[in-house]
Amino acid sequence: LELDAVKEENNKLQQIYDVQEVSAVDVKKINHEKNELQQAIIFLNKNLEDAEKRMWNEEIKVTKAKEMLEVRLQDYHTMARKLKLIPKAAANAQAQNFEISLLDLVSGKRTSQNTEKIKLALINQLKQLNDDVEHLKHKKMSVQEAREQVQTMIDDKANDVKMLKEQIRKVDETIEQEKDDDDRKAAKQVQELESLENQRKRLQKHLNEELDEAVGQLKIAKYQYVEVRF
Repeated sequence: LELDAVKEENNKLQQIYDVQEVSAVDVKKINHEKNELQQAIIFLNKNLEDAEKRMWNEEIKVTKAKEMLEVRLQDYHTMARKLKLIPKAAANAQAQNFEISLLDLVSGKRTSQNTEKIKLALINQLKQLNDDVEHLKHKKMSVQEAREQVQTMIDDKANDVKMLKEQIRKVDETIEQEKDDDDRKAAKQVQELESLENQRKRLQKHLNEELDEAVGQLKIAKYQYVEVRF
């Protein structure tokens, strides 16, 4: 606005200079004032340019700040979802709205209140996690004890199996020994039977020979008896 006023004043002076008859003193004065006005215009143009640059830089800063706030806001919402604080129906939200808009973040509305609520919710969640950890520790101990009992039972059964295998091995050895004894006895009996059979054959042969001899003698005696009789 100030620059426009200076330009307008300069135009008026130029018009007066163009239509009026002026003296050399007036011309000198007008030229001096014109130079001052031109210097003022240059100065104001420079100030305007600097102001525009500052405004541009401020706009850049505001844009970057907005982008940073949006990133922080996105990180907050991501973490809040992981902690099950949002949405309102999430497990740890306790029916409270922990979502924050960019306007809330810039204006500061609800942020301090949400901070206290989130802190309380996180404390409750931490307490719940500690309780869960303790419960899992006890459960782990119970599982460990049960596992040790099962391992003891397995070891006992393994010893029983080992003893049974040893007994089976001894029984197998006894059966094998008895089988060998039976085989030897059977072989001996076969030999004895073969020996008895051979002996029987010899006796049968000898008996047949004696029988043949007796029959021959009987025939001779019978023949002699017939001759003597007649």
